[in-house]
Amino acid sequence: MNADNLVKIKDYFEKLGLNEKEIKVYLFLLSRGPQLVSSLAKGCGLTRTHAYDIVKHLESLGLSHSLGSEYGKKIQALSVNQIGDLIDQKERELKSLKNDFFSISDALNSLTNIESHTKPNVAYYYGLANLKKLINLTLHAEEKMIRAAGSELDLIEKLGQEFMINYHLRRADKKVQIQSLRPGIKRGNDEVFRDDKKYLREIRLRPEGEISLKSNMMTWDNYLAVYSLGDEPFGILIENEALSVMMKSWFNFVWSKCPKVK
Repeated sequence: MNADNLVKIKDYFEKLGLNEKEIKVYLFLLSRGPQLVSSLAKGCGLTRTHAYDIVKHLESLGLSHSLGSEYGKKIQALSVNQIGDLIDQKERELKSLKNDFFSISDALNSLTNIESHTKPNVAYYYGLANLKKLINLTLHAEEKMIRAAGSELDLIEKLGQEFMINYHLRRADKKVQIQSLRPGIKRGNDEVFRDDKKYLREIRLRPEGEISLKSNMMTWDNYLAVYSLGDEPFGILIENEALSVMMKSWFNFVWSKCPKVK
């Protein structure tokens, strides 16, 4: 298998929730056929305990199953054709789950503690996977407006072009606008990063030498998110109306002083 195909395969299984060692185990099973856990552990350079944990996770996802009796049983990977069937099944389940959610959303909202919304609610997001979750929260902006400050090129580099393309496609589909305050005029190569009108985006450049944007900020509704894309990526999300109003006022003032990118 060439390197490009291997990268595509790994990227796909990461989207299914598998880590590097779990992908290695699945591909080992797929290429070698049913294996004893002891053989699987040896072939993949794992301890037997770790191999058992991985097999348990693969089985919970429906990507493998056991053959034979309890003693001497072998683990078999789900075939390539069966993966397509599994995805179709998950898609049907997700659609059903979404429909069921709409029927109970009002009841869930009625249970919300109103008093808690007057107090700052702080959440921490560590690692690139969790930063993606943080950024995707903006897609639910009730005001249909996101104010963002920072480098989108850094986001593309760290989180991946595919993620950012999908983010903007979903944002535009939900009619959520974005005002983006950036340190420079360079952009990603895909159309989604360049067609501002189509993707409901306005860009302005920060005042050179007056404002330093070494991290990224986004604010929407009553939320303020600040995150760093350094060697140890992390973000902080604060839900508080007073802080949100303050940051929106700061953003709007700076925005009014900055040149628009055409």
